[in-house]
Amino acid sequence: MTAAQGLIAGGTLLSAGGLYQQGKAQDAAAQFNARQLEAQGKAEQAAKIQEAKQANREKELMLSRARAVGAASGGGQDYDLLGDIEEEGAYSELALLWQGEEARKGRNSQAAVSRFEGLNKRRASMFNVGSTLLSGGSKFLETIPQTFRDKYS
Repeated sequence: MTAAQGLIAGGTLLSAGGLYQQGKAQDAAAQFNARQLEAQGKAEQAAKIQEAKQANREKELMLSRARAVGAASGGGQDYDLLGDIEEEGAYSELALLWQGEEARKGRNSQAAVSRFEGLNKRRASMFNVGSTLLSGGSKFLETIPQTFRDKYS
């Protein structure tokens, strides 16, 4: 093997190895990004759960006040008002819980896309490795004298 052939072979292998490592690194970055997105979705959902709990506390406080005012006035309970407070409070609480669930689902969808992209980048790098090896092999064969190729082909 001549020095030129050695350089071609070495450069081809080095380039192919670099392409493989690049695809692996891109996939690892995508997987990390996906885990971060999932964690963010969980945090957003947890925040909405806390907001829903606060909305429930506020509803209970308003109900308590309405009952106290009704009792203090001697007029009794205004059941329509109590029902409206209960309904609005429950709606607010459920809306916040829904928002949290939707935020988590959205982040999980983004995470799935990130994982898919990472896998595709890793697969593409394998095709690039194959292409580089074939191209380098072709260049290597071009350096072999024609008489030798004719004799052994």
